Amino acid sequence: MSVPISKSIILTVLTAISACGTRPPFMPLASAADPINITDTSNTTWRNTDGAYTFNDGLDFTFDGSKESDNLEGGIFVQSQKNNEHRILHAKGDLRITHKNGPASYRVGACGAYIQGTKIESKNITPTYVYFEGDTIHLTGTFDADDPSQFGNNSPYGLYVQGSHSSPSASEYDATVIFNNKNTYLTASYDSKTKPTKPGTVANALRVNYSSKAEFKSNVYATTNLNEYSNMNGSAVSVDVGKIIFSGEETQLNATSKNTVGNGKSIYGVNAQGIYTGGKIAASPYEQVQFNSPTTGIFVTGEGKPMVFGIYTQIADVNFTDKVKNLTIAAKAMGESGYNNRSINGLYAWNHGTINIQAENTTITTDTNDSSIPWYNNSALTVTANGHIKIDGSQLDIASHSDADDVIAVYATGDHSIIPPKDDTVTLTKGNTIDLNADKMTLRATGKNDTPSYAVYAWGINDTATININSDETGKDQGKTLNVNGNVYALGGNNKNAEALINMNFTNADSRFHGWSMYKNGSASTGTLNFTFSNGALWEMTKNSKVTNLTMKNDGIVDMQADGNDYSWIYADTLSGQGGTFKEDIDVRSMEADRVYVGRNFTGNQYLDIYQKDGYVPEENTTEGNGLVLATVNGDGTFTAKDREGSLFYTRYELQSKESEEEGYETDWYLNRVYHVEPEEKPTPTVEETAASHGLVYYTWRTEIDKLLQRMGELRHNGEKETGIWARVKGGELGLNGKYGFENKYRHYELGYDEITKKKEDVTRYQGVSFSYLDGDGSYHRGTGGSHGGALSFYSTDIRNKGHYLDLVFKVGHYNTDYTAYAEEGEKIRGDFANTGVALSAEYGRKKSLSSDGWYIEPQTQLSLGYFGGDKYTTSNGVNVDQDGIRSAIGRIGFNFGKDLGEKSKVYFKANWYHDFAGNGGITMTSPEGRVHIDEDFSDTWFMYGIGTAFQMGKNSHFYCDVERSTGSGFHTNWQWNVGMRFNF
Repeated sequence: MSVPISKSIILTVLTAISACGTRPPFMPLASAADPINITDTSNTTWRNTDGAYTFNDGLDFTFDGSKESDNLEGGIFVQSQKNNEHRILHAKGDLRITHKNGPASYRVGACGAYIQGTKIESKNITPTYVYFEGDTIHLTGTFDADDPSQFGNNSPYGLYVQGSHSSPSASEYDATVIFNNKNTYLTASYDSKTKPTKPGTVANALRVNYSSKAEFKSNVYATTNLNEYSNMNGSAVSVDVGKIIFSGEETQLNATSKNTVGNGKSIYGVNAQGIYTGGKIAASPYEQVQFNSPTTGIFVTGEGKPMVFGIYTQIADVNFTDKVKNLTIAAKAMGESGYNNRSINGLYAWNHGTINIQAENTTITTDTNDSSIPWYNNSALTVTANGHIKIDGSQLDIASHSDADDVIAVYATGDHSIIPPKDDTVTLTKGNTIDLNADKMTLRATGKNDTPSYAVYAWGINDTATININSDETGKDQGKTLNVNGNVYALGGNNKNAEALINMNFTNADSRFHGWSMYKNGSASTGTLNFTFSNGALWEMTKNSKVTNLTMKNDGIVDMQADGNDYSWIYADTLSGQGGTFKEDIDVRSMEADRVYVGRNFTGNQYLDIYQKDGYVPEENTTEGNGLVLATVNGDGTFTAKDREGSLFYTRYELQSKESEEEGYETDWYLNRVYHVEPEEKPTPTVEETAASHGLVYYTWRTEIDKLLQRMGELRHNGEKETGIWARVKGGELGLNGKYGFENKYRHYELGYDEITKKKEDVTRYQGVSFSYLDGDGSYHRGTGGSHGGALSFYSTDIRNKGHYLDLVFKVGHYNTDYTAYAEEGEKIRGDFANTGVALSAEYGRKKSLSSDGWYIEPQTQLSLGYFGGDKYTTSNGVNVDQDGIRSAIGRIGFNFGKDLGEKSKVYFKANWYHDFAGNGGITMTSPEGRVHIDEDFSDTWFMYGIGTAFQMGKNSHFYCDVERSTGSGFHTNWQWNVGMRFNF
């Protein structure tokens, strides 16, 4: 919220803490006058005069350090000597302040003449405060002089905030700057055509040093640009024993260096450093940079020779809170530098530096085309010398890429000498750790030609290096998604405390690891890899691999086929869990195979999923492949081979175990025999869904033959009108249990016309025609499908005056059906066919009154004879299908029990017993695998019951509806509804 520029601002209470304790509240200026209004660029008293100022929109101030009148240390210079100094600047619109080229000799300040848009400095413990209010503020420092030696300093800054040197602390700030405006632009640039001449030259869009603080409630856009002559370090943000807080809606940090004239210089997005004294760490690390902006981006590019760091921290904490919604950190090192110590890092935490990210969505990337950069200097995340990185959130993407060499996405190393603490008052966390946990996480490492490189690398060297990825208990319980594209390597170190440890958990079906893994022991300590694959998680193993402890459970998969049809091995010290799967290539002709080795202890039960090379299938009951060893282990665990799916048959691989022939191992698991599994025991998806789809369309066609009252309503309500038109809609869900089962949700639409062709005292005859359309959505055990078709019906109905009726219907229909079966490997198997059905139905019933108040019963019987023709077609996987035609003879007996509600309306309960006396058919399927014939027996008995109503709506209009369901059979109608209307004229 903006603070109004008035006496109330000057009276604002802001507590500052000094080395001697709590300071009194911020005191008003001695002259508490109204703010001074700056209307044009001729008035520059605000540069170094205490007070409050407002600036008209569009003012652009530029000061040149080479001019005597301009050579203050900044565009704005605020320094506290003896008294509290406070400056308040309010921009009514767009305010620009630029300072160029430092003065030849500095006139004020303890640190020399700097080039910056703004400098705020406190030389002692007296606090200094500067407030920025209003709209948009640009603070720019630039150096573009032709002869840098003529100037006191060649370092450009956008904003420089510096404390007293004397009291560095996490909570005591001698100089404080608060931005409460809308947008803040901080820029530093080096544009000279010659390289800097002053030692220690740097460039920072924002620099905060020595017990000073900068807090941004505004949006921040900080940019540092260095040209090819800029032989200097640069950063968008630099903090050295200070504090920076970003809390605006957006924070964007950009740093670019094109330096080509020297080696060993760096460009940073954020550079945070702590306190040294005499080569020792003088104070415990604390938070020096805090990001709260919902949108935060850090973009760093080195186009010449500079080393590139997105975030670099030592003895300092850099934190991104959970207020950050979207965080992007991108580092690029482009161009052939020829400097083999060049490096590129997205995050680099070393010497007790810590980076903690709690953002909702985080993306960290590095990219280079410089072949001079060695692979171990090219990583998205690096910790060393007791560095620590921790990232949590909803989504995390980490990627490292090089067009020239290998890279590392996530790297922990115990390299570098450890800098000791000054005394026991300094608290330090030992070891090197990276902890990554997100609901959805992706790690990618790609080298030259986009080949997989090192996604995760831990190297103990002289100290522990630990990487935990999706390895907390919460991650396991929630089944977080982890995708890794690249290799994993753990290398032990040179002393007993230099273990390299990697823990990774892949815990759901969307999780995937594409690459290989390896661990090696150093001269004195171990490399350790612990992997878990569960709940369908997949490892696409591209080369021979080693794992220390491998847990496989609940359909976790290691796919050894991903090595490009080579024969590979995987070695684990221990293998545990239940229900994991190893996919192996074999060749029963050459007796070669992938192999699983377990060196220490194998427990539990795992599956081998065997793929015969080139799709070759041994002939039935041959001895090919007998004795081929697939696993060599120590321990009591067991392997079971999965059946291999074909088009018509599963191939069963039967395993046996024996005493191992390899030294150091107890048991070999080998292939004993191979044979086909008949579909009656275990049908393939092709066989199962081909048979089920035939049953679905037949059963659905059979339901089309229904009752007079359902079709046309109560004809006894028609009166004297001789012609009629009617329409109805029917819908339902039917299914079949068992091996070839299905479910079908269908909709039926029908329109009919009839007229009275015979009318006598004892009988009225209606004859007519109707057209119907059927549409259904089917589901199978391992597939889906649809059906649709139309039918034409001719009917003759006699209504007799003593309650008798006879309804004759002849129907012919044509139906199209398609289905998709899903193979275990994900292949979609499609088929489609057409059938024609013909049916003749005769229904007889008699309505008998039970009482004078309208109760009645209506016994009914019906016989339907039909023929449902077959078809021949070929499925998408090459199976030829030949359907037999099906003859049906369906009998029904039942009754309606109801009550007439006056002369023109009724309600009723109905119950019917059905039996199909025929219903026999078959399907024959052939392919290169062989032939399968399935006899289909649709004869069955079932019972249906429901309720309904029919009544006259108007003089010539009638409404009828009913609902019903079935029971007592493997075939079932879960529900069916029917609604119709008839109009007489």
